[in-house]
Amino acid sequence: MIERLDRALETILARAPSAIAIDDEEISPLAAIASDLRGMPRENFKARLKSELQRRTVMASSAQNATPSDQEVPASRREGEAAKVDFIRKGFRSLTPYLILDGADNFMEFAKKAFDAEPTFRVPGAQGKVMHAELRVEGEMIEFADSNLEFPPMPSALHLYVSDVDACYARALEAGARSIAGPTDREYGERSASVADPFGNQWYIAKKFASAPAPANAPQLIICMRPERSSDVIDFMVNGCGAEVAERFDGPEGRVIYAKIRLGNSFVELGDAHGPYQPMPTTIHCYLPDTDAAYQRAIAAGAKPLREPRDEAYGDRSAGVTDPFGNRWFFATHIRDVKF
Repeated sequence: MIERLDRALETILARAPSAIAIDDEEISPLAAIASDLRGMPRENFKARLKSELQRRTVMASSAQNATPSDQEVPASRREGEAAKVDFIRKGFRSLTPYLILDGADNFMEFAKKAFDAEPTFRVPGAQGKVMHAELRVEGEMIEFADSNLEFPPMPSALHLYVSDVDACYARALEAGARSIAGPTDREYGERSASVADPFGNQWYIAKKFASAPAPANAPQLIICMRPERSSDVIDFMVNGCGAEVAERFDGPEGRVIYAKIRLGNSFVELGDAHGPYQPMPTTIHCYLPDTDAAYQRAIAAGAKPLREPRDEAYGDRSAGVTDPFGNRWFFATHIRDVKF
């Protein structure tokens, strides 16, 4: 019914009122209301539009004198106005992996068995598919959805810190994962193992040694990339997303052995592809203070437009790009809390 109503609304918006005819008896009363409301913006919409136009005017007039960090913050925040909400949605970090899968509900069950994941949100789609879902694992959020023609499957590689590597590894295998490497003490201060789940995602399960504890509030879940040339991806993240290099270790001929890139309160780990760890372009949900500025910055750094900035019903202003290496970035600024 929702899909039929959406089609009716598209018809209403695209045609003159005299040309509108809705034959669907179940939704025709709703369509009639929508037709009556056409061209009658709500007062809060007009107020928000006025505020946005004023904000853009202030930003344009002050851009020459603003510092780089100032330009990434909306004018309302720079002018000291009280923000109604944090630009990062409650419970999230700056970066959240977004998994596009074949079989999202099955992935949910896998994550519950393998990692004690807690489902927190699910939006059903057509034909029993999942339009959008969220779960929490080790205190961190993962977003995921079923694939479609616009967004084909795109599994990711994730570094997950747990309390017991061996037990988690065993649960993952029992839940249907395939082993890549068994639990081993690593020279860089972790005990770790790696598996591939039935949906193509790779999980690096780890626990730091007591002699090398993680800093307070360190993320328990980190997105990993294995591109052909990590140095190029790092350059894009720095120039296109405003990230900074926290750690980097290069090998012979400029090969990146390991790099840790900070963006806000999150990290991305990178290393050049090798052996079983081959390129896996990924989808990342990235909270930033100003979606519009982030979108323009990424385009200037070589990304291709995916979705222009717009306010979403779920409370974010969001935009999407595809970087030159196939990764999808959905920039977002949380602008209001919405109860579902």
